[in-house]
Amino acid sequence: WGKYDPVDLVKQDMLRYGIEPTDFDHEEAGAVIDLMTHITMLYLHCQFRNLSRKRTKLTVCLQELGKLQVYTEILDLKLYKEISGQEKPTKENPDPLRLMFSNYVVEFVLSVMIQFVKLGLALELYNDHEYPVMFWYLDFLYGRWSVVKNTTMDFR
Repeated sequence: WGKYDPVDLVKQDMLRYGIEPTDFDHEEAGAVIDLMTHITMLYLHCQFRNLSRKRTKLTVCLQELGKLQVYTEILDLKLYKEISGQEKPTKENPDPLRLMFSNYVVEFVLSVMIQFVKLGLALELYNDHEYPVMFWYLDFLYGRWSVVKNTTMDFR
């Protein structure tokens, strides 16, 4: 940890995930990486809190991740234009067969959302009649995560 800058750690993680190194050269990629680094540091910081504080800090992370998702979608659309020459993906011209920044962020968001719901279960924040809905929601989140994972595995 002491040898690396947090920005470099996020870049290395993105590279391991499968994002193309050339995508980092885009002018807006730096802002996305900086914001992802900030969120990663917030996320790591909240892991050292007690359970009730952790849930509050995860709320802040989710708010920041919402902003990051908007930025990554804009960046991915610009990268798509550069790669394909098309304005936006259509049925005839789908997304390029490669991983984009938004894939990376969606996986992170899903894992934080799952942790958030599970913390609510651990802290017994839900009433008895809410448990079926919470378990349905966890099943939904795990299902979405599975779909994203399977889709990204096709690109590797």
